Parts: sequence; C-alpha cells; structure tokens
Amino acid sequence: MRRKYDTSTLACFNHLGLNNELGVYSHRLYSQLFRAMVAILSIFTLPCLFPFIVVGQNCNEAIEGWVNGCSIPFGIDFFYKERFKLACNKHDHCYNCARHADFLKTRAFCDDQFKANMKKTCNQIQNPLIRGPCTMFAKLYFKAVHKLGVFFFEQKPPPYCSSTWRFQYYKRYSSAWESIVYCGNRHRKRLNHGRPYDVNSGTRADYMCIEDWFKAVQAMSILGFLVLIVAVVMTVLKLFVMKDNKPVLFAGIGTSFAGGIFILIAVAVYAAKMNDLPTNIDFDYHFAFAFSIIAMITAFAAGVVMLVGTMKE
Repeated sequence: MRRKYDTSTLACFNHLGLNNELGVYSHRLYSQLFRAMVAILSIFTLPCLFPFIVVGQNCNEAIEGWVNGCSIPFGIDFFYKERFKLACNKHDHCYNCARHADFLKTRAFCDDQFKANMKKTCNQIQNPLIRGPCTMFAKLYFKAVHKLGVFFFEQKPPPYCSSTWRFQYYKRYSSAWESIVYCGNRHRKRLNHGRPYDVNSGTRADYMCIEDWFKAVQAMSILGFLVLIVAVVMTVLKLFVMKDNKPVLFAGIGTSFAGGIFILIAVAVYAAKMNDLPTNIDFDYHFAFAFSIIAMITAFAAGVVMLVGTMKE
C-alpha cells in the first residue's frame, strides 16, 4: 500500500487517509523527546566552561591574618606606609616563623632583610627628589623595628608556620582554570589569583605554575563546550529550519557524541589527578563538577535520541 509522509507529525498515513494511531503516538513522543533533549542539552552546555571546582578554606585567608603591613600605631597614615607595605608584610612573616624549627632565622636576619627590601623599593624610584626622602624614611622604619620589635619576635610562632598543620587543617581551593600548588612547607607557595604565593616572603611570583594535565583538562573542557554549542545549533536547525535535511541531523548526532567524549576525558583526568593528592589534604568538589558530569550524560543521551530518530525515519 502506498504511504505518504506528514512532516507536521513525523508520521506516516496510508493512502486511504486512515491514521496509524500507534505510529502517530510514537513519532509525536519522539518529537517531544527530541525537543526536550535540545533544551536540556542547551542548559547543561554552559557549565562546561566552569568545570571541576574544588572548594575549601583558602590558605591565604589564614596566613594573611598574621600580617598587617606597616602597622603604625593608632592607624596613622605615615609617610611611605603604603609603599613599604610589601616589605613590612615580608618582615611580619619572617618574625612570625623565624623561631620555628622549619625556618630558624635570627632577628638580625629579618631586620636586615627588611632594610634591604625597603632600600630596593626606594631604588626603583627614578626621581632623585623622591628617592632621597624614601631612603631616609626607610632608615627610620628600620630603626623603629630594630628598637621596638623584640617583643613581637619572641612571640610563639603561629600555626601556619608548620607544614604539618597546613597539610592537616587547610582545605584546598582550586579549579581547572587555576594552577594548584600545595600549601605545604616543601614548596611554601599557594595560589593567589592564579599566581603562586610565597608564604615565607608574602609575595606573589611573576610566573604561572600550571601543570600539563591541567592544560589538557582545560583544552578538553573548551572543546566539549564548543562542540556542544554546535550540537545545539544543529538540532535547532533540524527542528525548525531544515526538517527534512538528514546531514544536519547527522551533524547533530556526531557533535553530541563528540562533546560528551571530550567532557568525559576532562572529567576522568581531573578526578584521577585529584585523587592522587595526599590523603591528609581535605577537599570537596563544587556543584559545577556534578554539572559537568550531567552535561556529559545529557550529550550522550541527546545523541542516542537523535540516532534512534534517524533509524525510525
């Protein structure tokens, strides 16, 4: 019996006009499911740009609580107080941890380092009319610390000076878009806006420290995101513009599976590397990690739905 194709319901009718109700119901169900998969795929595509966040206590928060810059009494905004802030923070760190077994520095070492850092700051000033007063006030700061700082030097070292304490009590904060450096005494560095943070000096390094496997995770995530955008565009074209164009549907199927595979690789590599961390470092996965997994599952499901639809047609 000759049959004709109804594009509005994606169903076949016999030539006499008798409706094959089972076929209509089946194709309508597929059409609705197809549209739903497009919406779901679109929703879960975006989180692929923000994947795999591990949240916890930021190492810098606890450490920064033990430094206060150039702490002039009564909060007086003294000359060069802001300019010498970095040198003052380094000096605070040196005083805090100098007597700890992991550091063992003398008070003279910390004071001399403080003086040298301020002098270096002043030497960077090009104008001699400003550089001269800067050097004078650097000597004033040094004398004040040298005369009055003995009380602070003799205080008990804060907990962060101990590598064991940092490994045991700090939770790690990281994402696939920032490098990870352990908050341990071995490296004495942590992340601060994508740059390693030197606990001993209180400074940020001028280089990025990104592991190769992080770059791979980032690349796979970006590829997955871009490919899934293509999949969404292809499925929308198939639904509303090129309903009878099978190459568009094939492109949608291929990009859905490809996007899912890219995300799968990124998730697998990231999870495997995170599990290689020392067992005494505590961390929790952010909800974005779950969203990335859901996006991967949705991408595969969308590809299967479109593949089944192609076989039915």
